[in-house]
Amino acid sequence: QRVPVVPVVSHGGHDTTLILTRGEWIGRWLGLGRIRTRSFPLALQVPWGLSPVGLPSLPLPAKITMRVLPPMDWSALPRRAADDPDVVRRCYAEITERMQATLTSLAVARPYPVLSRLASLVPFAAPRPPRPLVPRPAAPRSKRRAPPRPRSRRAARRQ
Repeated sequence: QRVPVVPVVSHGGHDTTLILTRGEWIGRWLGLGRIRTRSFPLALQVPWGLSPVGLPSLPLPAKITMRVLPPMDWSALPRRAADDPDVVRRCYAEITERMQATLTSLAVARPYPVLSRLASLVPFAAPRPPRPLVPRPAAPRSKRRAPPRPRSRRAARRQ
């Protein structure tokens, strides 16, 4: 049908749940290999505390940033290109490279989504300006000298 692919990237959703361990040792201990799983992940969840993943819980407050990328149009390719594994591999690589570059830029812009969300919810936590990459020049020192230190008894005896 010649429909373009529109990639969508999001960052921050992974911080709504705090996974503590994959629980592979728990899976072995429980014998979960019999039901074709090897892990028993544990999470820190509200309201349960330490609990297995899969229980319904309240997500942690995190800022989720989404970016819709420009459409990728491969209508110039012939229809039979969809059956060629090399063409499909190249198109897949093009999509994943573009999405990964966008995800990396989102992660650099907001490295801690939970902390930034919590800071925006607290009324007295004003946003701080970003630190400059170049150190600021030192403030000029005043010409006024500090008062002399009081001498110790030993130094006073020497004079």
